[in-house]
Amino acid sequence: MRLFLAIELPSHVLDDLESALAPLRAAAPGLAWVPCEKRHLTLKFLGDVAEDRVPALVAMMDRVARPFGVRVWVRVGVRVGVRVPTVFPARRLEITHDSDPDTDPARRITITRDSDPYSGFDMQLQGIGAFPNFRRARVVWIGVEQEARLELLHHDLEVACEQEGFEIDGRAFRPHVTLARIREPLDLDGAKRLARAARRIDFAAVAAVSEISLLESTLAPDGARYRRLHTAPLG
Repeated sequence: MRLFLAIELPSHVLDDLESALAPLRAAAPGLAWVPCEKRHLTLKFLGDVAEDRVPALVAMMDRVARPFGVRVWVRVGVRVGVRVPTVFPARRLEITHDSDPDTDPARRITITRDSDPYSGFDMQLQGIGAFPNFRRARVVWIGVEQEARLELLHHDLEVACEQEGFEIDGRAFRPHVTLARIREPLDLDGAKRLARAARRIDFAAVAAVSEISLLESTLAPDGARYRRLHTAPLG
């Protein structure tokens, strides 16, 4: 089973986005456009997973999504060689590394709790871009603005997945929703036309996030088909 964790977008946001993208689609009809109903924000790609591991993934999702301890924010002066659990039973904790915090405050890590960091939150979609860039575009996307609770949710899922035997993704988290894929490299004129059309798209939307989903992706001649296996409400 080819699985991934994702945030699915509300239908009204998907519909509004589809309407706003019409000029972009017209400028680049040869792209492999992701169907409206399949657009989502990927939190963690799990790859090929044996079916008997699904129950453990479901339980892990529920643990992360539903607060089962005191969740914390971590403020660090500099990067130090210690790892701090995301769930910790104290209101405040200080950890020091290789020095006296009284003489070297930058070496002090202070943890303070936030009782409910992601019991549901809003994320904003805005700005059309391409990976790695429009000149050598392979993927066209709409960006998702950085949001502290989204970052924390992604971090907690990465840590929980590692505990289930999945490799941590070492790349920086760049939240986005894929709009299209480019199978063959664009020539210079095509790339410029796509970039110009992208700059003209004036779209912004706020999507309410209240759950995370475990989705199965099955490859087919007409594109990937998704099946929802589990949904974990936040909070």
